[in-house]
Amino acid sequence: MPIAGLFRHHEQISTDEGPGIKVFFAVSGPIRDGHDFIAAAIQRGTTAIVGACLPELPPWVRGLKVPDVSMAWAEAQRRWYDFPDRALRILGVTGTSGKTTVVHAIRHLLGERCGSMGTVEIASGKHTEPAGQTTPDAQLIFSFLRRMADEGCDSACLEVSSHGLVQRRVFGVPFECAVFTNLSRDHLDFHGDMDAYFDAKLHLFDGSNGSVPGCAIINGDDPHGQKLVSLLRGQKCVTVGKNTTSDWRLLLCELTDSGMIVHFFHAGKAHSFPTALLGTFNAMNLLQALAAVTNAYPGRLMEFLERISAFAPVCGRLQRVAIPGGGEIFIDFAHSPGALEQTLMALRQRCKGTLWTLFGCGGERDRGKRPQMAKIAEAHSDFVIVTDDNPRSEEPAAIAGEIVRGFRGKNYRVIHNRRDAIFFAINSLLKHRGTLLIAGKGHERWQIFRERSIPFSDLETVVECLM
Repeated sequence: MPIAGLFRHHEQISTDEGPGIKVFFAVSGPIRDGHDFIAAAIQRGTTAIVGACLPELPPWVRGLKVPDVSMAWAEAQRRWYDFPDRALRILGVTGTSGKTTVVHAIRHLLGERCGSMGTVEIASGKHTEPAGQTTPDAQLIFSFLRRMADEGCDSACLEVSSHGLVQRRVFGVPFECAVFTNLSRDHLDFHGDMDAYFDAKLHLFDGSNGSVPGCAIINGDDPHGQKLVSLLRGQKCVTVGKNTTSDWRLLLCELTDSGMIVHFFHAGKAHSFPTALLGTFNAMNLLQALAAVTNAYPGRLMEFLERISAFAPVCGRLQRVAIPGGGEIFIDFAHSPGALEQTLMALRQRCKGTLWTLFGCGGERDRGKRPQMAKIAEAHSDFVIVTDDNPRSEEPAAIAGEIVRGFRGKNYRVIHNRRDAIFFAINSLLKHRGTLLIAGKGHERWQIFRERSIPFSDLETVVECLM
């Protein structure tokens, strides 16, 4: 029996009290298997079970055996919310870093009738609220898409994480355009190795997500982007990069006091635009956003170029705080080796004095990247402060110990308390008027420990110190 035959739109499809059938989806998670709770669900009044393997059920309980329960759950949510995607042109952005900036830039270019969903916030025509995770559960995704459609949006842009793709959270979302920003080491605690990580990203492009996007916007400078281009079949492929063969060719990032001027070549013509953002990687992010919206709305490039110049950095994404009398502080979400290196290279080009870096690594995450990030920070900084990120259940001292193994010299200091570390760095910075990068947490407003989470904002701490 197909999922559509199990229930109709407006029937109850949860274990909440109410009329209609109550369906339990036995989703297998990373820690617990939903099939272990089938008996308990029936005791609580469930009248239908969807599972990959089903026990003998009471006669009053319907059963539907499916090969992938997560896919069935996503399909159920799409039907329950009455196919909201049919009223929207949907763009998806995936990659290790840059997703948030690209999504926010696309929404900026298309205006308030473009909803968005990602790491920092969820925005629709009338509402904006903080996001819980980059790519939420399918129920939340389709409920937010329904809200966007009901509030007058005609398009939506989503950050699509590798976790979300593997766990089928966006299954069935018909992406008109998919953007690949880059791929570098991250999330190997979940994926195991880089090949599996790349394969997860591939789901967005190869039809594994339910449909093949009509257009793919690919970072042609990234080796994994080049591999992706070679694998794509039956869809339009647009490349962005410095390579002379790129459809959108980045020519030059010209530094200015307020940011940079991005020069690029597209469709036989040279163009440029000013931006408050910094770094070649951000120029690539903006060009990919321009390529995506121009593909969706041909003939509007000049209009989009005027709009992109007013795009401001996203909260916690190389966010600048000027120090009275000289010096700068930048707050950035960079928490992977590749992202940290790109950010530091951009700041080194701009920095007129010393460059300090403050960072840590999250607990219960890829341990192999910890010494790598120390090596990168040391190579591009004059001094490094190692501090706590989100230790979770790990001992902060153990995390710091694995980080410092990557240092060759002694030009670093460990200060576990993140507030103390930021105060120490800024007070030192006030003496030499240099640049400080505070990396790892960006927009986050909590710090997660073993038994508690405490309110904490890098930006608010910086402001407090400068008062």
